[in-house]
Amino acid sequence: MSKFPRLMTTAEQLSGKQNPGPTWKRGPGAHHKTPEQRVDAARKGGLTVSRNKAHMATIGRKGALAAASRDPGHMKRISVLGQAALLAKYGPDYFRELSRKAREAREKRKAQS
Repeated sequence: MSKFPRLMTTAEQLSGKQNPGPTWKRGPGAHHKTPEQRVDAARKGGLTVSRNKAHMATIGRKGALAAASRDPGHMKRISVLGQAALLAKYGPDYFRELSRKAREAREKRKAQS
């Protein structure tokens, strides 16, 4: 159905009929929903959009570039906070283990070439 009202025919115009207006039925809008229904609808929309991984990557890239251009130190602060959170969650051995795995992966790639 079109979102525009139906146009009247010439015969209807000459007979003096009023334009009947839109012929589609509309359900209740967001303003008729409870907050829980709105959250549920937003979640469903988010799940649908998030299935498109390329789209989500583009959104993330644009957001990061925008944040970095407004405040160059922002990304560094996020990194520091993230490292602090990982350290608090997994302990000091976490970063040592990451370094060890990275070193082993480099050595393996070097040996293959």
